[in-house]
Amino acid sequence: QTPTFTYINVLQTTCFRAVVRNDATCPEVFSSAATITVTQREIASSSPSVLSTCTNDINLLGNNPAGYTGSWAYVSGALPSVVLTNLAGGQATVTGLTNPGNYIFRYTLTNPTCGTTTTDVVVKRSPAVSVANAGLDRTICTSNTTLTGNRPAIGTGTWSYSGGTGASLPSVSTVAQQFGLVTGMDLPGSYIFEWRITSADCPLS
Repeated sequence: QTPTFTYINVLQTTCFRAVVRNDATCPEVFSSAATITVTQREIASSSPSVLSTCTNDINLLGNNPAGYTGSWAYVSGALPSVVLTNLAGGQATVTGLTNPGNYIFRYTLTNPTCGTTTTDVVVKRSPAVSVANAGLDRTICTSNTTLTGNRPAIGTGTWSYSGGTGASLPSVSTVAQQFGLVTGMDLPGSYIFEWRITSADCPLS
């Protein structure tokens, strides 16, 4: 009969062997060694769990502990053309995020001994802001004028004074999402005004 021994709280790789004792007159007999290899259990993770993008592609990154294999998979979202490519080291590239909306990707971390864990990442694809168009340059003979930029379909437009050779300091206010009311160009010279469109999620244009 072969005895069974139970050990708890084995926190590191350890060698065990049995010792057989008969009586005081016989020498001890040692068994061959049995090695218990302890593998640290790792949990799949990717931070942050919510990503935002204004373009059609994004990179994903999960943890990559030694002895584990990590892979990404597409779960759901605003199709149609998502392409996911797994790379080494818990990385993946995603292309084809053409439709605004939320996309869910799952990272799976696997070890032959410790099993499998997963974590999900949400990619928020925001629509790109409208491209800003300030209109044509102009020459005027008064100290006041009205500027007209394109009306943004996505984002909010704002007029601002950015410089020039004119010695006055004009003021400009934005009205009706596209017009700039300029006053105070009292002295001759050039005055440069900028029309910019921004949104909470995407860079300005």
